[in-house]
Amino acid sequence: MKKSLFLVFAIFALIVSCDKDYNTVGSDLVNGGNYNFQKYLVEDLKAYSKSTGSVQSNNLPVNAIGIYNDPFFGVTKASFVSQIELTNEGAAIGYNPEIDSVYLYVPYFVDAAETITDADGNRTFVLDSVYNFDENVNFNLEVYENGFTLIDYDPTENYEESQKYFNDQTEVETYKGSELLNNSVNTSQNSQFFISDDEIRIYKTDGNGLFVDEDGNVLANQTDESLRVVEVRKQPGLWLDLKNSFFQTKILDPANQLNLGSNSTSILFNNNTFKNHFKGLYFKITENSPGVGSMAMLDFSKAEIKIIFKSSFVEPTTEEPNPEKSRRELTLRMGYTASGPNKCNSINLFEYNPSPAYATELVNMETNNSETSVNGDSKLYLKGGQGSIVYIDLFGDLDVESVDENGDLVSGSNGVPDKLDQLRIKKWLINDAKLTFYIDQTAMSGSGQVEPERIYLFDATNNAPIVDYYADPTTSSNPKNNKSAFGGFIVREDSGDKKGIKYTIRLTEYINRIINNEDEDLNQNVRLGVCVTESINLSTNAYLLNSIELFPGPNSVFNEFVPVANVMNPTGTVLFGSNPVPGDEDKKMKLEIYYTESY
Repeated sequence: MKKSLFLVFAIFALIVSCDKDYNTVGSDLVNGGNYNFQKYLVEDLKAYSKSTGSVQSNNLPVNAIGIYNDPFFGVTKASFVSQIELTNEGAAIGYNPEIDSVYLYVPYFVDAAETITDADGNRTFVLDSVYNFDENVNFNLEVYENGFTLIDYDPTENYEESQKYFNDQTEVETYKGSELLNNSVNTSQNSQFFISDDEIRIYKTDGNGLFVDEDGNVLANQTDESLRVVEVRKQPGLWLDLKNSFFQTKILDPANQLNLGSNSTSILFNNNTFKNHFKGLYFKITENSPGVGSMAMLDFSKAEIKIIFKSSFVEPTTEEPNPEKSRRELTLRMGYTASGPNKCNSINLFEYNPSPAYATELVNMETNNSETSVNGDSKLYLKGGQGSIVYIDLFGDLDVESVDENGDLVSGSNGVPDKLDQLRIKKWLINDAKLTFYIDQTAMSGSGQVEPERIYLFDATNNAPIVDYYADPTTSSNPKNNKSAFGGFIVREDSGDKKGIKYTIRLTEYINRIINNEDEDLNQNVRLGVCVTESINLSTNAYLLNSIELFPGPNSVFNEFVPVANVMNPTGTVLFGSNPVPGDEDKKMKLEIYYTESY
């Protein structure tokens, strides 16, 4: 049995590793003439949606900035706050520093395969992970000094657990600074900010901010961009010129010393001291027009923050009160990386306004108690960030007697063998098993609607991936397409608007274990969960501010986690559930098991 199962997975891995047509791999294989598989369509499925409420959103590997308006789900505004760190602790500033400029740059994600470079070195890019991208729409981006202290450990847990912050942490706004730091005359950096796919070019200057030619001569025409010499090229990104006077007063003036490494009172002595003095930056997003904007996913650990200034390393004296100054840079960093050097606590703040239709469904999720019904929901609602996820129960009559004191599903309630017990008796060799969800194309037909490219199936009882996730070694040139045999990709129409048709996820080894493994620690029929995902490579969990209650009543069960990858993704989709209304029966979610009988 194990050899046959390994052969099937090996074939899947070989096909999908070519990174071609991964959406349909499996359906062709299991129906092919080379395998005499039989198919069993599982009827005992129940699926239901639950609202997540506020979600933990601190120290995410990728954060959203901007406005995303989904025609069905509503408007999400994503702001961001982060500590700032010194790249080099104990930096020597010199005497009488005078600031020249301050800038912050965070690259957008781009599709490397689509980058084109012309003969002059100019590059054109295709942005990745940008929602509702349109350079003709703008929104208001304000950057302030952060006044809210972001701590490492939770004092209510005796400082033994990491501090949790949630997407609606209102204290950030309460304690923000009073000065607008991105007050450039270029309104595309503040009041009319827009996401651009243009290459960023830094031109050669003379140190006084004047553009020069190749030989260093100041250009007579400072406004003609075609005459400038490109010194540095950067891929598209968030570029902000920040307020010089603030950073002069906040950082350079207090650090006006020569030998900081031995001076423990300096604000630049180490990062603990620096972060206590300067609590970081708050990026606040507001609308210029209701619901209008774009949203970009950003890795703030890749941010480049530079304070460019002049200072002297010769101490002024009576004889020489103004020693010559030279150009220097103080480099800062932000964002959080679990295994890297960046340890800047951050929070992605989501202000979410659901549409009337989705708001009604959120209320229904809490009042209908569909998890205790016989057939589950007719429609399923997946929404990332502060939204909703789906729970699935397989193979059981899920009345309250089918749930033990731990909230786990049990088979054979009331002494009557259920479908799972019956399948275990058959001793089938499981060749393939796949779970298919059909998209409600009517609900997802809004103009400009962004459908999730991928959904994620997980063990919601233990808040962990299922075994098929771990068993899939496939990789791709685009990391978002890793674990392609496991699946979850959207399948689209071939023409027209190319709207989504369905999602299919493979759970072969999971089904094999619960049917054929005699180890009770491995064959448990756990509750499954489905959510959207920003990265299939991320399987960790985030806390919910308020736990989700399942099976209200004496057998009430609470789930306090949601996958982090779901928190990071603002998109959503509407799927047909396990109990479709008349006329939609053919779109009912289904679990197909392909097997070979043992004789």
